[in-house]
Amino acid sequence: QTIGENNTTGCWAKFASLVLDVEDDLTHLATNTMMDIIPTPSNARATLVFRNTVAEKVEIIVYDLMGKERLHFDAGYQEAGTQQIQLQLSNLETGAYIVRLVTGKEQYHKLMSVVR
Repeated sequence: QTIGENNTTGCWAKFASLVLDVEDDLTHLATNTMMDIIPTPSNARATLVFRNTVAEKVEIIVYDLMGKERLHFDAGYQEAGTQQIQLQLSNLETGAYIVRLVTGKEQYHKLMSVVR
């Protein structure tokens, strides 16, 4: 775990993990969680890394914080194992979004920040 102080506000934050380099091994990140988004915050593109337990259809939906669907991507059938999908974020404004990954009967959610 990493703990740090924000010098601007004086607030402390506790992070489960800290990614210092976008070139980190994406496979290693996906072994610790079912879904991860790299980099975060993101700009025009992000990589969604996830693990599939079996080959199945995958959908990715991005919502703004008001619940409005902003991006919908049908990724088709993905093989079992660690997968990577590139997300094009150039149409999204600066802000926070919820990424929903739907795989068969399971769903995962992750908060994503977009900055310009």
